[in-house]
Amino acid sequence: MSNDRLSRFLGPLGLGSVVAFVIGFVILGSGNTPGKNAPAADVVSYYTAHGTRETWSLYIVAAGVILAAFFIGGLRTVLRKANEAHSWLADTAFAGGILFIGGFATSGFLQWSLISAARNGQTQLTGNLNFLSQTVMLPAQAGLVVLAAAAGLAIILHSTIPAWLGYLALAIGAVSAIGPIGFIAVAATPLWMALFGFVVGARTAPRAADEPRRAMGHRMTLRHHH
Repeated sequence: MSNDRLSRFLGPLGLGSVVAFVIGFVILGSGNTPGKNAPAADVVSYYTAHGTRETWSLYIVAAGVILAAFFIGGLRTVLRKANEAHSWLADTAFAGGILFIGGFATSGFLQWSLISAARNGQTQLTGNLNFLSQTVMLPAQAGLVVLAAAAGLAIILHSTIPAWLGYLALAIGAVSAIGPIGFIAVAATPLWMALFGFVVGARTAPRAADEPRRAMGHRMTLRHHH
C-alpha cells in the first residue's frame, strides 16, 4: 500500500478512535468512580461491583488506542510529505505521539491491575493502584503537547495542508499544557484526528485513484517495447 493510499485511511482511523473512546469512556465508563484519595475499602467495593463493566471499557479504549497508533504513524508520513523543509517537525510529532500512546497504555495496565486487586480483596494494594492510575496520565498529556504543537507548526509553516487544521492542533496543545483542564484536549484529540484524516484523504483521493491506471499504462509500455 502506497503512502497516498494510506492517507485515505487516516479519516476512518481517527473516526474509529472517536467511537471507541466515546463507548469506552462515556457509555461504559462511570462518572462516579472513586477519587484518588478515596478510602481503599470504598475503592474495593466499587470495583467489585462494577469490575466487569470497567474491564469492557478497558478493552474498547485499548482498541481506540491501537487505531490511534496507526494514525500517528500515518500522520508522520503525511506531515513529512506536506512540508519537506520542516520534516523534523513530523518526527517530533511522532515522538510526542509515542509518549501519548505510552501514557494511555500505562494507565490501562494500572487500571487492569486495580480491578484484579479489588476482585482478590487486596485492599491496600487497590488503594495504591487507584491513586497511581489517576495520576499517571501526566506523561500522556505531555506527549499530547509535543504531538499537537509539532503537528500544528508543521502544518502552518508553508505546508500543503489547510492552515486551520494547524491552528486547531496548536490550540489543543496549549490546552493540554494547562494541567487542570488538560482532559479537554485529550477528549478533543480524536476529533481532530478524524477531521485531519478526512481532509487529507479527500485531497489525496484523486491521486491515489490514478495510480492503478498509471501502473497499467507503464506495464503496457514495457510490453510494447518488447
